[in-house]
Amino acid sequence: MQHTPVESSHIVSYAYDPLTQTMELKFKNGSTYQYRGVTQEHYQGFVDSDSKGDYHHQNIKNTYETHKL
Repeated sequence: MQHTPVESSHIVSYAYDPLTQTMELKFKNGSTYQYRGVTQEHYQGFVDSDSKGDYHHQNIKNTYETHKL
């Protein structure tokens, strides 16, 4: 997946594969997480949000199956 850089206090970049509904986030602390089953609506909501960190915390984290890479 190709990552898109983002201006955020916690997130460095993000990527999304619509075929597998997998979202990947790289964080400033060096960790990378994959979230599986992320709907197109939640992904688009993340992209459109003013605060990527807040959106992630409220709508992605603890909602979808998570794997640390």
